[in-house]
Amino acid sequence: MKKDLKIIIIFLFFMYLPLFPEEYVIRYLGELEELRASIQNGNTYLGDTIVIAEDLDFENRYFPGLGDDENIFEGTIEGRGKTFFNYNSDYPFVYILGKNGSIKNLLIDNGKIEGDNSAAFVYLNKGTISSCLNGAYVYGKKNAAGICVFNEGIITSCYNTQDIKSEADNLDPNIGGIVAFNDGGYVELSVNAGDLYGYCTVGGIAGYSENGSINKCYNAGKIDGGVAAGIVGMAKKTKIMNTYNIGNISLTIDDSGAGGIFGSAVNSDVSYSFNLGKIEYTVNSYAGSIGAYMENTTFDECLHLSGTVGIGNEYVNPGDYSLGNIIGNAMLKGLSGVKAISKKKFSNPDTFSKWGIGSIWEFNGKWYPSLVDVVN
Repeated sequence: MKKDLKIIIIFLFFMYLPLFPEEYVIRYLGELEELRASIQNGNTYLGDTIVIAEDLDFENRYFPGLGDDENIFEGTIEGRGKTFFNYNSDYPFVYILGKNGSIKNLLIDNGKIEGDNSAAFVYLNKGTISSCLNGAYVYGKKNAAGICVFNEGIITSCYNTQDIKSEADNLDPNIGGIVAFNDGGYVELSVNAGDLYGYCTVGGIAGYSENGSINKCYNAGKIDGGVAAGIVGMAKKTKIMNTYNIGNISLTIDDSGAGGIFGSAVNSDVSYSFNLGKIEYTVNSYAGSIGAYMENTTFDECLHLSGTVGIGNEYVNPGDYSLGNIIGNAMLKGLSGVKAISKKKFSNPDTFSKWGIGSIWEFNGKWYPSLVDVVN
């Protein structure tokens, strides 16, 4: 009886062995090519971990990325802080990251990603992207972003340090330092330091966000766009909290909008955010230090420098006005939650008594507060 039981146990072990998590180690480009071929053959790597054990130099050779719209990656890519040098592709590194998938601790330095919808790491994210840094130039014929084109999952602790550009000539496509289109996704603890340029909708963190959340993020790059903003170009039903912008914002077209935190916000919530970047605008455009245009949006503790307007819901013409003298309509004059303060007050911790100094925000030698646990 004991012998039979032992045989059964051994049989079950080998029967279910493929279900146990496995670890695959990548040390050479050839092994990465083998991984790609396996994914193209339908292996999702669900529950498995792909370890990048060495820095990989692509030497500007073309790499088509992992998977496609029919072959989804559901495993974990553990970068261990390694770097892909001179990465060259017209696709993000992973095409679709499934809800069980994740990419973490990976860097891409130098190289170029050019395609219809371009980003360094993921085309469509349904899982988690964490602690990833892009240092490759990104160029999109339509949408373009540093980390991910479309985000339905979680992006946390990610950074973009390179320039991003789209050749689109209308406002429908999006450029984002982190994500182009945040579709119900969550973005946190992330930073854009690259310059973004296009005639479309451009945001330092997200080009467009709907039913999403952006928390503990900031932009330091220069933003030039058809609609241009430091954090989110266009926000709809989105929560924006604990964010700031120190990059300069300008428009590439007339009859549009530029804002430090958002370009347009509809049915959204903006809180604990401030802008110190310069806002430049064109003929017949909306312009505001916090946001260019808003509808049915609430604000709490949104700060900007004295002498600038917070929300610019009225058209302004550079030939007739300066930003410091713009006065919004009657509704905006008494807008609750948006305040203009002096540079001296920005450097005073007492101004930020409600902001969670020490846990969310901190003063670390700058004349304004910065975010805890975010690289500054």
